[in-house]
Amino acid sequence: TLSIFFVVCILFVCLFVCVFVEAQLQVSIISFSIHNSSSSKCTFHLLTATKPVISPISLQITFAPYNTHYPSLERHIQRCGMLKCNNYWNQPTTLETTSVDSCTWCVMSPECFRVLSIPFVVKGDTKDVPCPFPKEYEAVLSERKQRIHKWHALVKSVQLSDAESKQLQVSVQEKFQSWMEKSGHKKEVVDLDNMKLMHQ
Repeated sequence: TLSIFFVVCILFVCLFVCVFVEAQLQVSIISFSIHNSSSSKCTFHLLTATKPVISPISLQITFAPYNTHYPSLERHIQRCGMLKCNNYWNQPTTLETTSVDSCTWCVMSPECFRVLSIPFVVKGDTKDVPCPFPKEYEAVLSERKQRIHKWHALVKSVQLSDAESKQLQVSVQEKFQSWMEKSGHKKEVVDLDNMKLMHQ
């Protein structure tokens, strides 16, 4: 059972997980079975061998493909016996109830999908996310990479002076920090940094 309160981002690998969430959350889970008992305005990036089960009192849930990796991930997946399996991340089942509450959920659009980088140094062989992304999500990620490559090529071709390069770097950093604040991703970075401190 995984109970989470006021956490922005968490990664979980297990055989079975039951999630109780009382605040907005970004969570990446690999599990044979997932039961969401109570959540609100949360996003779940999943690799699961069975259809996720969500309770009727869960509201505004977003499902997305599993989105991260770390060096020892495949070894941990093997321990769960899940290295090769179908992924039912976008086929949730809602428990029936006579309550007036009704669960609402959606699938994340490819344009909103992001890959989560784990900033820990851990021994292992995993170099990438262990399950392929759906084609529409892979296409968006590929397009982003192409835009980055074009940007780097453009900056290199302009041949800026040292002063101009420094000013460009400051401007890009300011824009990036502003985007981090507005998108809420800065909280994820702070949370990951806190996790790193816990492992030291």
